[in-house]
Amino acid sequence: MIEGGYVSDWDDIRLYTINALRRRGVPPGAIVSFVHTVGVTTAMSTIDLTKFDECIRQYLEPRTPRLMMVLHPIKVTIENLPEEFLLMVDKPFHPKDPKMGSNSLPFTRTVYIDSEDFRTTRSKEYLRLVPGGSVGLLYVPRPITCTSFVADPNTGDVLHIVCRYEDSGPFVKPKAYIQWVAEHAPSQSPIRVDETRIARPLLKSQSPPDEEIMNDIDQNSLEVIPGAVLEVGFTEMAKKALASAREEARVRISSTAIPVDAGVTAITEAQLVGHECVRFQGLRTGYFALDRDSVIPQLDDQAGPSSIILNQIVSLKEDNRKNMK
Repeated sequence: MIEGGYVSDWDDIRLYTINALRRRGVPPGAIVSFVHTVGVTTAMSTIDLTKFDECIRQYLEPRTPRLMMVLHPIKVTIENLPEEFLLMVDKPFHPKDPKMGSNSLPFTRTVYIDSEDFRTTRSKEYLRLVPGGSVGLLYVPRPITCTSFVADPNTGDVLHIVCRYEDSGPFVKPKAYIQWVAEHAPSQSPIRVDETRIARPLLKSQSPPDEEIMNDIDQNSLEVIPGAVLEVGFTEMAKKALASAREEARVRISSTAIPVDAGVTAITEAQLVGHECVRFQGLRTGYFALDRDSVIPQLDDQAGPSSIILNQIVSLKEDNRKNMK
């Protein structure tokens, strides 16, 4: 697969090598948990990869902060708010773990929502934003109502939405709440992501014969999404994650006694800690980790422009097409 160019290398995030799992951001503890779950056998067997994904989710759920993440942003202007309007809202990093702390986010006249959270026509089953309809913004006191929108005349893609902030009259609880990220230069919001990489199943069928595997490769199995936005505070969260990983690495190294004459090279902190240690859950989107190709001057102690590349560790829902030999 590597020689044929179907995947980039042994650490391509669609593979299940240790290098690939590490680069994708799968924690070592999740792999250990999975091994304990399936047990050990000498017989050749096939294991449903949904079990592996579920082990990863269960491991990450209590350990990773939540960030609002808009994969496909659409600009929203709230027309009845002044240009200088600013409301700071408090959002917990984890709703079940107060020890993770909280983040203070700017709410302004201009916000971004995901394209999946807006439709141009109404339907009974769709509870998010539609023309003339209202929706809540997570952690914002009052809902917004769509008054108009602008679409590309050629493609029909929605380019801009205009809304009204329902800050007068009695409060009417919306039927749904959606995530958002505001535009506020003084807060350096939003955090812009250069690439978000999502690995789909590499093979089209569940268990193709070994001799047919090369013909069963899905060449569209890697989706690269440009231009996602994150809530402000990502960089500080990343610093804390790396500091915690380095401290854990130092403990592991100090507790690993290697005899002087063992002929084994000592483990270093750099071998144990990389960008993949920065992990978070994008609300209602999936679990993500920072890719090694990212360049963030505040983290890497180097000058130059920032480049944020994220890999999806695992989705929030099962993909029944996955399997492992």
